[in-house]
Amino acid sequence: MASFPFTVSFWNVRGLRSRVAEVEALSQWVDICGLGESRLCADLEYELPGFSVYRNDAGSGVLLALRHSVPHRHFPITSCQGGVAVAVQVATSKGWVWLWCCM
Repeated sequence: MASFPFTVSFWNVRGLRSRVAEVEALSQWVDICGLGESRLCADLEYELPGFSVYRNDAGSGVLLALRHSVPHRHFPITSCQGGVAVAVQVATSKGWVWLWCCM
């Protein structure tokens, strides 16, 4: 079995605006970060330095952040079995791997 060459985390953050410092600290240790219950309004901008950020703010919201050095492509989707979702494909030496962040 091939190993996945990136460090990935997922955190049910339960409101990103009150945890910005913690997310920025976590980002120092991971290549890909998924956040559940981001609770961001669609008109509120959010950037994580050094990362591409993809979000779906419907419901309680989800967010995927990928370090700029991670080769990937974003797939805009609106839902996943009735919940909200964000999806990307990450390039590895063995091909493309799907990553989904769903709530």
